[in-house]
This record gives sequence, C-alpha cells and structure tokens, in this order.
Amino acid sequence: MDGTTGLPLPRQWFISADKQGLIQLQGNCFYFNWRRFGDNDVYPRFSSVIATFKKQLEMFQTFLNENELTAPAITGCELTYVNHIPQADGWESVADLSKVFRDFCWNERKGRFLPPPSNLAWKTQFPLPGEGILTASIAQAMRVRDQMPTLKFELSARVKLKDKSSDQVWEWFETAHRWIVLGFADLTQGEIQDDVWRKVNG
Repeated sequence: MDGTTGLPLPRQWFISADKQGLIQLQGNCFYFNWRRFGDNDVYPRFSSVIATFKKQLEMFQTFLNENELTAPAITGCELTYVNHIPQADGWESVADLSKVFRDFCWNERKGRFLPPPSNLAWKTQFPLPGEGILTASIAQAMRVRDQMPTLKFELSARVKLKDKSSDQVWEWFETAHRWIVLGFADLTQGEIQDDVWRKVNG
C-alpha cells in the first residue's frame, strides 16, 4: 500500500516491486495500470495486461468473500491507452500536427491575421459497436525527465453496464482494445507509423 488520499472516499494505491504495476482501489472503482518508468521498459502485450488485471480482480473478490464483505456489482468498464509523442518524433510545433495526425491541418494561407497556434487541446468521441464510447484526446505536456515538449495522445473506451455476465465484460474489453489499436492507426499518419514508430502496436 503506497498511500491514501481523498475524502470521504479514500483511494488506496498498491504498487508492484518493479513499480510498473499499479492498482488503484477506491469506493466505487478498481483500476489496474501499467506504467513505463525507464527508456528500456518494454510495453507489455494487451493479453498480458488483461490477464494480470483478471488475476488481481479475482484476488480482491476472494478477499471480500473470505471476510464476508459484499462483492461489488460491475456497473461500468474502462480501457485507456496513454501515448506520449515527444517533439523529436516527427513534429516541432503545433503547426506540424498534420505530420502526426491525419485530421489536423493549420492552413498557413498568405495574409491571414492569426499566427500559428502555440498550444492545443482537442477531444472527440466515437460510438463503439453495441455499447460504449471511444474518446480520443490530444493535449500538450512536458516530459518530466528532460522537459521535452510532448503530445499526450489518449484513447479511452468506456461503457456503462447493466446485467452483464463476466464473459460479456471480458468480451467488451477485447472489443475496446481492438477499437483503440485500430483507432490509433486511423487517426495517425502512415508516414510517422512507418518512419518513427515502425507500427509497433500493443
């Protein structure tokens, strides 16, 4: 247990020995996160992350049963990928975002009044098949270790659930993962995928 924050619903953090795995437990949520710490850390495959999440959730449910505590009802699920794209990876300024994202273009037509933008915040949503929403967002940030300007590109699938079996819950996660991976490829330029990222998908 790393710490407790917030009132009236405390949030507990449980961190793995290598500091890459993080469970966040609070009054109405059970989150499992994988975090990259070092440059040499290798992103795990989705199958590995979801298997660890299942194992940790089952352990938590077993703990509740053994202590005669009420098991929580699953009312919603979320799967989020956070991608950090540093300035060195294909862009120099906000005006260059068309080199990274297919749907962005700053039209530097002659004679326009406004200069190229210096900052950007963008968000849009797409319906998932059956149920749920896929939210794509882009924001600017600074990489902590070297203050490198970075684009934070987040893809998050969420759904509210009612009367779903555990099998249907895990099927939804598979669908959400597929849409996040294909959505990432659809929103970003093929050139940067080939030349910079080499199409390494998680």
